[in-house]
Amino acid sequence: MRTASTYCDRFLTEDLFPAATKMSLQEFAKFHADSLNQMSPRLNFDALTINLARHNQKGLPDGEIVSAVANTPRSVIANYGRHIHLDEFTPLTFLQPGSAVFVDAVTSMENWASSAIYKIVCSPYDFHWVLGVSYVYPFHTKSVVAIDYMCCKENAFANDLEEFEVEYLTFPYFLGWLFQFGAIDAQTLRLWLSHIANMPPARFRVVRGLAERKAFNARSFSKAIGCSQKTVYRHLEIAFEELVCRNNELASLDGTSNRILALSNAYRFFEFGTASVSRTLPLRRPKVTSDFPVSLVG
Repeated sequence: MRTASTYCDRFLTEDLFPAATKMSLQEFAKFHADSLNQMSPRLNFDALTINLARHNQKGLPDGEIVSAVANTPRSVIANYGRHIHLDEFTPLTFLQPGSAVFVDAVTSMENWASSAIYKIVCSPYDFHWVLGVSYVYPFHTKSVVAIDYMCCKENAFANDLEEFEVEYLTFPYFLGWLFQFGAIDAQTLRLWLSHIANMPPARFRVVRGLAERKAFNARSFSKAIGCSQKTVYRHLEIAFEELVCRNNELASLDGTSNRILALSNAYRFFEFGTASVSRTLPLRRPKVTSDFPVSLVG
């Protein structure tokens, strides 16, 4: 990789887009793992699994699972498929798409290590720490793209690694997986990647929150995502200016409401991975910060 950010325009256009559109499922899984590990040593996972699955009312996979893995045998998927009825962790990530979940936020590591799914699926492959995030498969309300990062016992995730950071880092790859699984075409993938190019974490939070809400109220919106109204409007203003650079016809739009509507329409695809406002799943740490101790935009 030539860049230190999953949102750098060069990475999105010259690395991720060609990888997503030309590689096989297994090759793209390896690209996902290698490039993300290189650009985010704080995440630093040992293995990666990606599953496209339907889920039932309890949140468990229901029916055929299309899977890819990186840095681990494919047998881990087959083994999991035979024992999904024992999994008490996966339903959480399935039921709230867009929310990253650490297993140690859901239960104690002692309980996790004594669970059947850990003993049968994780322990044989030396996986101890698990972090999952799922996304909606477009226009299929019961289908999700579930991405799990796994670490060996001696290689735990960084103590200060937060859910939002994982969600931010993973989203560009999720868009690539949508192409891999046949949900979008190459033109759509290229357009969506151009919309998120060079987007910093704070703007990602604002845009994602905008896509999630059915109506916009500056006061409640800023409170929900944890920043001032001035900051919200500033990020929306910059996002609109960047949108105009890609579509000059929008330059003639007057009024805040019209511009926010244009942004909402352009970034509607964020709905497939939203968790900024309505998150109900447990956090690993009680306080979430907006800034990461690494450079995410190159």
